[in-house]
Amino acid sequence: MAYRGDSWNFRILNFIGIFFIFTFIFVETFLILNQFEHIHFSNKKIIFENKNNLLKGNLFFTGDIEGFIKTSSCEGNRRLISRIAYIIKSYENYLYFDIGDFSDFSMESNKLKIPFLLEFYKYLKILAINLTKKDYYFLKDEFIKSKKVNFISANLKSSPKLANTIKTIDYFPLKLANNKKEKIIKVAVTGLTDKRRIVGKWAKKVFILEQQRALKEIIKKYKNREADFFILLYHDSFRKLKDLLSNFNYKNINLVIGSYGNFISKKLFYINGIPVAFIGNRGRVLGHIKIYNYSENKYFIKYVPIKIQYFFPEDRKIRDLIKQIS
Repeated sequence: MAYRGDSWNFRILNFIGIFFIFTFIFVETFLILNQFEHIHFSNKKIIFENKNNLLKGNLFFTGDIEGFIKTSSCEGNRRLISRIAYIIKSYENYLYFDIGDFSDFSMESNKLKIPFLLEFYKYLKILAINLTKKDYYFLKDEFIKSKKVNFISANLKSSPKLANTIKTIDYFPLKLANNKKEKIIKVAVTGLTDKRRIVGKWAKKVFILEQQRALKEIIKKYKNREADFFILLYHDSFRKLKDLLSNFNYKNINLVIGSYGNFISKKLFYINGIPVAFIGNRGRVLGHIKIYNYSENKYFIKYVPIKIQYFFPEDRKIRDLIKQIS
């Protein structure tokens, strides 16, 4: 009898364990699928659809990809950025930015990775890449001069021959989500990078302005141009951003999107009244922001970090390009 009792106890514990495992899988799957406005399965493939695809105001951003075209070998061959491309391309109307640090840490590997990543950004019609010190070191001058993609930075001062190709501020039109009628606003975008020290025979000389000084200069320029919405691309720690925004009242800034290392904000933070979203983690997460206009010069911002999963569909073109350099 004791043996039978032990057997039943084991069965009950086993059942409870299985129940909790399936509950966890169900909840995790629900949270993942709930990141998107609409998702369904077709022929055992996941199909992303924006049920309000004509509704405007979609803004996507990545950061700190660090040459991770695929994830590390211990996590398997997941080709995360081909899945990022699939999600972004499923939207008809969007703005896409990269916060910076897309390059690897090796000059040799960057010979293949940087040309690929620039093609990746061009394919997704990226509007601007916040140029960091590390990316600038690894980028060949001809890549910057080619203008395949738009590089931007308020505090990175490059060599005079590249000064005209790296913008300090740029302006883009954005069609907003509006219940009454379509509205197009003018968006001003600038970027700030960190001041870390990088050494090496390949290192180019570059000067990084103090962030507060550079931002104040940019805002002066911004005031002289008619723009409705101001976005700051920020590549530095959250603590430094908090110090930057707390020490001065930047009323003109409407949104900060940042990336640094592995820090990911699950929701919007507010620093001195300014909404802030952080993303990073080597392409494992895609930032999605939707901007609504609910009254004159007033905006509602919704932020969702999308955790990229290995079972998400891949963009075929990016997948094939990855295979060519693997």
